[in-house]
Amino acid sequence: MDFLQCAMERKEGDAKETLVSWLPQKFAQQGRVLKLQNRESKIWTDGWIVKSVNKHMPLDEEIVVKRSMAHTKQRGVSDI
Repeated sequence: MDFLQCAMERKEGDAKETLVSWLPQKFAQQGRVLKLQNRESKIWTDGWIVKSVNKHMPLDEEIVVKRSMAHTKQRGVSDI
């Protein structure tokens, strides 16, 4: 299954949140409203609107999952 990078937006009251994430291709449709789960907290949030879809660089699921955890292996700035 291919994943596409998407920019999403969600409004709650006067606040607006933005998020860039990789979505399965079947959900990566501009204007679609999604319910997303935070991978760490397992909390679901509703009302994410797909604002744009990058169709130029589809990746398979294995690569997306591997890259999503890459930040855990990077050294901090203070470790120079």
